[in-house]
Amino acid sequence: MDKRVLLILIAAEVLIFIAMLLADFGVISTGSPPLSPKGIILHITTVFVIIICIRAYKRGE
Repeated sequence: MDKRVLLILIAAEVLIFIAMLLADFGVISTGSPPLSPKGIILHITTVFVIIICIRAYKRGE
């Protein structure tokens, strides 16, 4: 992948992760309760995607 695409993907995933954390702390209202099993799975998945993108970015150097 192109490095720009990876950087954009990393930035988008970080923004999504920040939004999910804000929703957990009640700053943003959501339809699911904080720290529900679905929310925890989404947090873990987002962190894995960020780690995979960072590794791919480093490999492309």
